Amino acid sequence: MRKQSGLAYLVTICVSLMLMIAVACAGGDEEATTAPAATAVPEVVATAVPEVVSDADKTHIERYLDSPGYNPDWGQPKTGGTFVFGSNRDTTKFNPSTIGGCYAHGCWSELAYNSLFRIDPWVGDIEALEGDVAESWAMSGDGKTLEVTIREGVTFYTNPHLPAEVASKVNGDSFTCEDAVATFDRMAKPPKHEEPLMRTTRAMIPHYDKTTCPDGDKGLTFVLHFDPPKARTMSSLGRGLAMLDKDWIEWLHGHEENIMNTDVPNNFLWQSGTGAFVPDSINVGTSANWVKNENYWRDGLPLLDKYENVVLRDATARFTALATGNIHFYGEGSYGFTSGQAEQAMRDFPDKIKINPQKNMWARVLYFNSAKPPFDDWRVREAVHLALDREEWRMFRQVVAGTSIIEGTNMAYSMPPGTYFSATDEEIANWAGWKQPKDDDIAEANRLLDEYFGAGVRDPIECLAPATQVSDVDGCLFVIDQLKKHLNWDVASDFLDTTPVYDKRSQNNYTLTVGSGSVSTITGDPDDEYMRAYHRDFTPTTYGDREAVLALHKENPEGMQKLEDMINAQSAEMDKAKRRTMVREMEDYLRTEIHGWHTMLGWTNIFPSWRTEVKGYQGYDLFSFTKGAMWERVWLGE
Repeated sequence: MRKQSGLAYLVTICVSLMLMIAVACAGGDEEATTAPAATAVPEVVATAVPEVVSDADKTHIERYLDSPGYNPDWGQPKTGGTFVFGSNRDTTKFNPSTIGGCYAHGCWSELAYNSLFRIDPWVGDIEALEGDVAESWAMSGDGKTLEVTIREGVTFYTNPHLPAEVASKVNGDSFTCEDAVATFDRMAKPPKHEEPLMRTTRAMIPHYDKTTCPDGDKGLTFVLHFDPPKARTMSSLGRGLAMLDKDWIEWLHGHEENIMNTDVPNNFLWQSGTGAFVPDSINVGTSANWVKNENYWRDGLPLLDKYENVVLRDATARFTALATGNIHFYGEGSYGFTSGQAEQAMRDFPDKIKINPQKNMWARVLYFNSAKPPFDDWRVREAVHLALDREEWRMFRQVVAGTSIIEGTNMAYSMPPGTYFSATDEEIANWAGWKQPKDDDIAEANRLLDEYFGAGVRDPIECLAPATQVSDVDGCLFVIDQLKKHLNWDVASDFLDTTPVYDKRSQNNYTLTVGSGSVSTITGDPDDEYMRAYHRDFTPTTYGDREAVLALHKENPEGMQKLEDMINAQSAEMDKAKRRTMVREMEDYLRTEIHGWHTMLGWTNIFPSWRTEVKGYQGYDLFSFTKGAMWERVWLGE
């Protein structure tokens, strides 16, 4: 298989041509002395006593510089300047729940909000939580209550765009227990018109019961109650849940529809949190601007004056903008460099562009529309799974620049490889669909299709992908090539603009599509994947997930009920080792008996990339939904 798809190849050629055109045009203490006479009284000479500076006396940025993740090569932080993020899309929906970047709200929802907990973005240890608005916390021994003390002085920024009826209640208000109650109640018990969009958030804390205020509504202590207790409670809270104002929530819910999804562009300007940046202006489809919160409760932060999100849908134009310094950040995940772009950047712009390879929180996945023929039959889903040669996908995704080789994908089933709950490469390599050579799998795949369609019969189908999202297009081109080569099955391309693709996915109007919407994780916990992708109570509509899962229940009601019971059981198991065994049994059952509504191409390694003058920005494995704490400490250097 060629190293680049047709589209990726053209992107690289265009970038090269555009760039060629652009080029053409202190010392120690002094010694104490004494008088020479033995009877003289020695002179007392004072010596300097080092001043002891406690963490409490340090500014927030000084504390950050003490982090083991601080890179001395960044130099000293500077204030001022405008950071320009290049994005391949924006959004018209600003419904706050999680505060993870590009994948939630066009790359910048984390700017407005703080969470209870966060990951130190310069260290990237997803197992180690630190407080954000939470100053201290304690989990009860039975895992049913979490007592949190809020930092004193956390306030909502002054938003000049809020309507008068709510502005006076929110602007400058302190974050207290009543706000925590309203925030968590909204996540777990949203009004009916918000419920479909909050399923993913509810899946993170399905066991949430209530929040109480032992010191009163205006106190700085609150208690989260969970029933039943779950092993993943703290990791869920560390994902980044936007802390909101009680009065703002009441104002939002006072409307008959979710105005944060429908009232464009005011919904962008109405975002109100305690975060480091305030929404300033938006031109939908072109750019959005944020300015620093001058009264941010972390004194001296943020370092930047302004954050600008610029929409550059064409990958060639975005690469050129990065190489020529017109944007500071290219994108990440599905919107990041392709393998070909990473190779070119490493080869041609090593002093201008930094590439930070890392394991994505998303996998690259082929989705079957299991609610419609032919993929409502497990034999057809299994045939496609067996026919895909994932070693060819690995070679396609590999980045080679001189003697440097970076893998663009890893072998995986449902959990990110190398994490506690994942199967090993050696185990997966012996499973049907992954094992090499492919002869037996391909023969079985053709037998299953002959059994379903008739000997040699293959009804034509299509593979759907957004034309501007090269990673999805490449995935579809790979699948089209594989199914023709191994199954003599004609698959047409259905490459459209982003909005119609998302509409067709959510309306269940496709046969095959490639994406990364349902197989993902935040901290490597199985609930991240299985609650959203296979549990009827929490599946969203992003890729037709809910219809797909309901169709599997129709096809195999007893088997799917067993799977759902297994999901619930592993989620409630507090012993980590026992839970791992249960997860592996659940995955084996899904793989061999259910034949799910999607199949893995591989777990994606991504190439986030930014200009070398960007300082304080650091990538790490699975960072996409935990990086919100980064923006307040990013600065522009030399």
